[in-house]
Amino acid sequence: MDPSQADGSRRVRVGYEFERRVAAALDGLESWVVDGNYRSRVGGLVLEQADTIVWLDLPLRVCLRRIWRRTWRRILAREELWDSKNRETLRNAFFARDSLFVWAVKTHRRHHHDMPEWIERHPHLEVVHLRSRREVERWLASIYSPSQ
Repeated sequence: MDPSQADGSRRVRVGYEFERRVAAALDGLESWVVDGNYRSRVGGLVLEQADTIVWLDLPLRVCLRRIWRRTWRRILAREELWDSKNRETLRNAFFARDSLFVWAVKTHRRHHHDMPEWIERHPHLEVVHLRSRREVERWLASIYSPSQ
């Protein structure tokens, strides 16, 4: 059974609606950027239309350190997340099964395994594989001009 059908047809309808909306949003655009966190839902659709993939592949320690700092800042400042009026709490951030830290460790490992396969299936893509902050800064400087 497809995991998206695990809790019934509503999830399938929502997934289909999301895919349809992404396809409509991309249709006719000359250029666009899509976050890879939706890869399991719309990755194929997006990669088929893309010309470049930027794989931000920072070391896990860097990702965890950034999550740690950002999470503490949000907790201490009682910062709202998005427009949801939701705030991070100590319990949810560090002790919940679905904490961002657990997610980061799982997805980091999975991306190291899956991304090369995804890239191989789309040979038309130009691949920019960035593995450090220095590489990210160098690449951004190469594509960005202050006069733009």
